[in-house]
Amino acid sequence: MLGALGGGAAATILWGCGGGRARVVSAGNEEEAGVRHWLRDAVARLAGGFASASALAAIRAHTVATADAGGRSIRGERVQSLVLAARDAAGRRFERVIADLSATAIDAAVDAMLAGRAVAPWRGSFKAPSDAPFGGDDPARARDDEWTGRAGELYARAEAAGSSRVVYRAGYVEVDDASIWFAGSDGADRFQRLVRGRAGAIFVAWSGSRPSSGVAESAGAMGPAASNAVGDADIDAAAARALELMTPGAAPDGDFAIVIDPSVAAATAEAGVADVMTAEAWRRADLGARASWRAAETLTIADDPSAASYGGYAFADDGSIAARSVLVDRGAPGAPLAAARRAGFAGPARAGAAHVVIDPGDKSLEELQKLVGSGLLVEDAGVARVDPIAWEIVVPIGRARRLDGGKRTGHVFADLELRATVPALLGGVIGVGAEARAFARRIELEGEPTWRSSSAPHLATRARIAPRSRRSA
Repeated sequence: MLGALGGGAAATILWGCGGGRARVVSAGNEEEAGVRHWLRDAVARLAGGFASASALAAIRAHTVATADAGGRSIRGERVQSLVLAARDAAGRRFERVIADLSATAIDAAVDAMLAGRAVAPWRGSFKAPSDAPFGGDDPARARDDEWTGRAGELYARAEAAGSSRVVYRAGYVEVDDASIWFAGSDGADRFQRLVRGRAGAIFVAWSGSRPSSGVAESAGAMGPAASNAVGDADIDAAAARALELMTPGAAPDGDFAIVIDPSVAAATAEAGVADVMTAEAWRRADLGARASWRAAETLTIADDPSAASYGGYAFADDGSIAARSVLVDRGAPGAPLAAARRAGFAGPARAGAAHVVIDPGDKSLEELQKLVGSGLLVEDAGVARVDPIAWEIVVPIGRARRLDGGKRTGHVFADLELRATVPALLGGVIGVGAEARAFARRIELEGEPTWRSSSAPHLATRARIAPRSRRSA
């Protein structure tokens, strides 16, 4: 049943109930107050043997509280990491990653890096950050019963919604709390604390022979009180979505004029634009074709980590200050993304987006449906797949509503997918909605988390809609 929810909420519930794999945290002697001093000293020593050097240190905690008919549970992990990086006079890059922020371990890592020796990883425990910028919502100060109480409140509200056809309900609160330091031989000396919270209620019901789901979620720079941002109307709408009956008979299969909802637009912008418009991805493709493509003039798409958002930050993992990067400017392609991100703050450095935004337009949903006329309103995106060479995208679709004369006919179909080339899909946009919705995703890359959010309106365009393939299921 949880599989019907897709990757986000299902993974959160499973991990919180013990379905995930927790890291073993060993005892250590980390002293948080000394981290900045130790990094400065490490960089100064490395600068004596290399042309440039930097150090990135992170202490992060991940907590998930869940509640359902089986009771309440809480699960967490605490992890620390250090990345030392340097370049020699020839431009060659050297890097060491360890999992201990004690002065002794950092000194040993610097010694080994200067001597060219490998460093065995070691993972230690740590104290929670001492500052409390979130006041009463500081996750570092919340008791276990506060976490489970928040999840329990959401479950109680979910219990009051829907009907007996709902076979599973749950409430959840998930928070990542990270303190990050960066020091560079160029004089950079930075600190940020990033608290990213998600909370919601989920529903699963049977629709014929298949499960149908609905999720009400709120996310942002919040601690356990993220649960307060989930409204009763959102919970009622999620329950109604899980209970919605699908139209029997043959599903749509062909080229259609469509209105894509914000979730589909956001998935397209993230996977089809931001993930492809990096220097690394462009090197694997035809740069001439990438430079000459055009989206509709009504479209502007950007990565804006400086905005208040779930995925945003003050500085990237390479120390660069957060800044808006325009990927598509009124239809014209911009420069590739450059700011580096590390999964879990310790994984390989890769250029990547943090908060992808499609600027809203001036059309209401009713006006977009009239522009389409006869076609489909496409909703509830799953995780998109992109072939970066052919620049083709496949987006799993939860629901497609038939339109006739710009109005919904009442026919609703499930288990579909959108297929298109990204330039054709975005170049064919004939209208952009005036209202945007925000989305948050916690993604696991090689066993380490990274965080991303997006904001997008409805778009009117054209694409192939077909029954979902086994590969997309």
